Parts: sequence; C-alpha cells; structure tokens
Amino acid sequence: MYFNYARINWDLFSPQDIYFKSSILTRDLEDEINVISYKNKTDFHEKYTHGVFVKFNNARDEYPHVEINLMDRRPRTHPTNGRPMYRWQSFDNLVYIYSCHKNMEYKKDANGDWVMVQKGQPLPNEEGYAIDFHNFQGFSPKVCQEQMDIVYGVRNFLIERILPIKQRKVLTKVA
Repeated sequence: MYFNYARINWDLFSPQDIYFKSSILTRDLEDEINVISYKNKTDFHEKYTHGVFVKFNNARDEYPHVEINLMDRRPRTHPTNGRPMYRWQSFDNLVYIYSCHKNMEYKKDANGDWVMVQKGQPLPNEEGYAIDFHNFQGFSPKVCQEQMDIVYGVRNFLIERILPIKQRKVLTKVA
C-alpha cells in the first residue's frame, strides 16, 4: 500500500484509515489504496467514526482537484485520569488541493470579446498544486502535524501516481 511508505508521523490514524472514493482515477490503483463507494458524505459519516476520506474532483481535467475530509469522532478518555474527553477534541476537517498550474489572463480575441488565455508554460507539479485548509483543527500539535503530513502525502500520491496514469491514458488515445 502506498501510504505504508509515506513520510507521515502517524498518531491517531494509520495507512489503513485513508479511503479514496471510487472513481475513474482510482480504478487502476485498487491494490495500492483503500477504495470505497458512497453516495454522499452522510453515508460515510454514518458508517465511519474516523478516517481520511479522499475524493477526486474534475477527474477528466488535465490536473484533477482533491477534496480531503479528515474526521475523528471516536470517544476518548483522558490519558491521566481516565475521564471522558470533551467534544472539542473530535474534529471534522476539510482540505482542498486544487490546480493552479496554468497562469491565465484575460485578453481580447479577434471579435473584441474578453477571453481567458494561458500565459506561459504550466507550473511543474510540485509547484502547481495549492492547498486550502478549511475548518482545520486538532487537539494537539502532534495531531495537527499528522493531519498536515497526511494532506501532503495525498498531494504526493496525486502527483506520483494519478498524474502519470492520466498522462499515459492521454498518450495512448493519441497514438
């Protein structure tokens, strides 16, 4: 499995807790990742109390986007006194990884209409993906670091595994 070897400081989660929503992008990688199917987020919220749920958006685009939901709603007890921990120590964080590979600008076309055109070459993949943290929380620095490591691990998976498969499929269609 890909995430068994990722550089992640595991704490609350494990490589087996990362689930990818089934899509055309995950079809060829089912032996490397956990692939699940669900109709909407309510489905996996009812089935899972914790996990990292990864969904690819814009799957047919040259540079797909990723939605990551890091969730942990497991009941906890305090390590020193055994009392139940409070609700604020659970989290449901949302992170987006989106492409900004192509620098676009508005220009007038031959008809005088404003259109968006690409300016220069696309950025390399390492620079071309932006990360947007929404509702990001964790009850300790170690948990926050783990979540950030997981997000970067998913980004690396996208760059190292998904994009090469997409490029190979595009080249096969051309040939």
